Amino acid sequence: MTTPITNPNFQIAIDAWLANRPAATVTFGSIETWDTSTVTTSWVGAFANATTPANLGLDPLDNGIADWDLTNCVSLESCFENCVNMDIDLTNWGPYIANVTSLKKTFKFCASFRGIGLGEAWNVSAVTDFESTFENCDVLNVNAGGINFWDIGARVTMKRMFKDCLAWNQPLDDWNLGLTIATSAPGVTTIEAMFEGCTALNQVGLKFWDLPVCTNFNFCFKNCINLETHFRNWRPGSGGGSPSLTN
Repeated sequence: MTTPITNPNFQIAIDAWLANRPAATVTFGSIETWDTSTVTTSWVGAFANATTPANLGLDPLDNGIADWDLTNCVSLESCFENCVNMDIDLTNWGPYIANVTSLKKTFKFCASFRGIGLGEAWNVSAVTDFESTFENCDVLNVNAGGINFWDIGARVTMKRMFKDCLAWNQPLDDWNLGLTIATSAPGVTTIEAMFEGCTALNQVGLKFWDLPVCTNFNFCFKNCINLETHFRNWRPGSGGGSPSLTN
């Protein structure tokens, strides 16, 4: 009989699986069968810095986790941070993350992550913190185009969200970054370095974003060498600050 997965032993099970998969399977069962529905806070940093015996990062073929139940997950902060080879289709996680409030650093430094499955199915409506969600995801682009359709109604910070995503050049025209009257959600307050280093970015639709309470624009488009548009429609937020976009 295998040991059930719980919030206290979730990280223990993952570490055991990364260290010795056959032994971990004996103790906890095959990874695709783990019932993770009761795990709440232990998703934070769950696979951060995960390494295979070859020290290459989370095996991109380990799709057993793609069907896990995240119903009670409240944060995915740093969940896959530094998993340099991770490229898993996470479509099926989408409906389960309605309670997640933080995607801070979730995929940071996932250099091979293409973002397959990050479309409308991902329910991010409760997320307030998008800081560095995709920072240094070098190849993130067309496969993650569905991000444009995310419901980001609760967002507060998007600092460094796409920083150094070298290939990123997808429209985000459908995002509403202002006040959400219906839910009393605050508007985004900082987009500091949000697209810094996105050397392929050239999305003119960004200039139509409404940012009434944003107070920090610093470095938003620093080193975006292909961006050919102006942002005269952007204005300082109610808390002050000025659109210092490139320096």
